[in-house]
Amino acid sequence: MLSRSTCCFSSGVITGFAVRLLMTPALSTPTIPNNGSATITATVTAVDANRNTIAGIPVTLRVDNDAAIQVSSLTTDVAGTVRGVVSIGANRANRAILVTAVSGSLTKEAVLQVTGTRIAATALPAIIKPGEDGKVQYKVTDAANAPLSTLDITISGPGGVQTRATTDLNGNYEFSYKAPAATGPLDIRASAGGIESVTTVLVQSGVGSIPPVPVDSVRSASVRANPSVVSVNEPGATENRAEVRALFVGNDNQPIKNIRVRFDLDGDPNSIGGTFASGNTVIYSDGNGVALSAYIPGTRFSPTDGVTVRACWSYDDDFAVGTCPNATTSTLTVISDPLSVTVGTDNLILTSSDLVYTQRFVVQ
Repeated sequence: MLSRSTCCFSSGVITGFAVRLLMTPALSTPTIPNNGSATITATVTAVDANRNTIAGIPVTLRVDNDAAIQVSSLTTDVAGTVRGVVSIGANRANRAILVTAVSGSLTKEAVLQVTGTRIAATALPAIIKPGEDGKVQYKVTDAANAPLSTLDITISGPGGVQTRATTDLNGNYEFSYKAPAATGPLDIRASAGGIESVTTVLVQSGVGSIPPVPVDSVRSASVRANPSVVSVNEPGATENRAEVRALFVGNDNQPIKNIRVRFDLDGDPNSIGGTFASGNTVIYSDGNGVALSAYIPGTRFSPTDGVTVRACWSYDDDFAVGTCPNATTSTLTVISDPLSVTVGTDNLILTSSDLVYTQRFVVQ
């Protein structure tokens, strides 16, 4: 007769459910990243009144909220356990998953937390005049920094008007708006994948307040393109793109906010072309020291590492297009259609001496 079972959390693994739920404090709410491949194992152990394990006890394991579970057996094994491997399923949004174990009249529950969704937002421009058109570019990614495509995104713009849309195949969405007549900070809120992001745009008429000049000095500036190999686009298309992320840190690796950044191709010596999603607009690094844009290739492919992405930056707004007070660079490769390579031989090995063997081959 099943009187109770035990449960605890150990090394990232759920190990049971019971009349009492025992767990280590560090794993009181286990988490699972939303990269689509991570799993966590739930193990139910049936014991009697003397805490002896019992084999052959029927146990049902189930999950909710679009998750999936693969159960080892419908009854406990010789060790008195039933195991279930929990995955997040097709839904990669941040959310709570309830894991439930049922055996007769006994029911026990535990909660897993799906984490990892990130929303990167770039305001273009960050300072705007009343009535002017502006936009905010969003990129939504998972715990592995992979884009979350065709994901619902809701944006609350000026006046609280909501826009509902979906991200594209690269996890991007561009929100366009008209600045209100009232001056001052304008908060634009975006929610997607179970989290919310707030981007503040400064609406001002004429000369007014601008984001303050950073107090701390930049000790390290870097720029990266992800992916580092990107395909060409058809004329007029923008689907293929690489995220360009500049990072600015100071002493003790502290992020530097409000660094002024403009991206370009450092003269484009190979004449590959392409554009940046931010155009020539100055971008301000956020609270994480990050300034974000995207490189959109044209129709020409490049040599390996033949495109140089440059982040020109300054502490203040006094640098014009084409000038570069400080710079950090990285390279990427633009490719055309994939190249198929086939190597074939005639399965014969020729000898020209006792020490030399030759095999002929053809490369297509």
